[in-house]
Amino acid sequence: MKACIKCGIYFLLLSLLLPAAAPAQTHIFLPANLTRVRALALAGAVTSLEDNLSSISYNPANFTLYQEPKRFRFTLFLSPLMPGIIANNPEAFLGEPAQGNDGLVASILSLFKGIDFTLSSLEIGFQFGEPRILDLATYRDKNFLHADDLYKNHYESVVVRLRLAEQVSVGSSIHLMYFDTDSVGRRWKLATSYGVAMQPHRNVRFGVSVFTFPNEIRNYRMLLEQVFDEAINLGISYQTPWDTKIALDVRNVSVGQKGPREQYFMGIEQEFFKQIALRGGIQYHTEDGSFTFSTGAGLFNLNILHGRGGKFRTSNYAINYALVFKKYGNEKYFVHALNFMVRI
Repeated sequence: MKACIKCGIYFLLLSLLLPAAAPAQTHIFLPANLTRVRALALAGAVTSLEDNLSSISYNPANFTLYQEPKRFRFTLFLSPLMPGIIANNPEAFLGEPAQGNDGLVASILSLFKGIDFTLSSLEIGFQFGEPRILDLATYRDKNFLHADDLYKNHYESVVVRLRLAEQVSVGSSIHLMYFDTDSVGRRWKLATSYGVAMQPHRNVRFGVSVFTFPNEIRNYRMLLEQVFDEAINLGISYQTPWDTKIALDVRNVSVGQKGPREQYFMGIEQEFFKQIALRGGIQYHTEDGSFTFSTGAGLFNLNILHGRGGKFRTSNYAINYALVFKKYGNEKYFVHALNFMVRI
């Protein structure tokens, strides 16, 4: 019986990935230091899933690191590819000619992706240089590994997550959102997010999150992610005994002002030998009845390098890849995202 159910999950995961095999007109590549690659591969159905830096962008209550309680622990997240990418083309990163040592300083700082302070049941984290996903047409002709326009279009975050009990966590984040305007150039605004996560059963999790954006950037994270201002995001997930996670999200519930309708997301993640993860997902957009499909993988779980005291509560894959199949009008896009991140 267990084998039949597991085969059924594999078949369902494969069926979600088949649309991505269709011919596409345009392949585009997102900036290389995106922490949200796993979330993109799961179609964004992550409101109830625990994670490290990626969870800051969806539900801060899910931001978690270590299996074992820590009285104090300092953790540093690094993006080893970024210094070389920026040093190779600093003008593309800055969106303008580099002055003096700007390119060198930017390439050095880009190595540091995040910092976390674990204080018993409290997590305080910082995330740097998280890319904004721009209009897909702007990524035409970009290299597979690039950081183009990242200086003017990214956000920094600080997150605080408190575990109230083994089954309940709350979290809050402040996001410094940078964006580019034709008239003024680089500007910034502050956004906030709040979340609650509950685990009534060891295999079942619920999540709720809300984001607030200034009116000027209400659509800052709508493309591919469907995160809107003052909308409630709901999620539920189930982990089977054979390392399969199934997650469902309802995005943009009860929008206070005129905004997008509810969106329905589903994601599946299957792990093999705790070192390989295959992912797939689907989004249903109620406003036009369209679908967005995604797939992806995670490789080399860094937990294998650590003893019990240094292992994360969740799998910690060094390499993550996502492929999103999106159609706009008559144009089909393959959206590629790759991330390589380590922690010390």
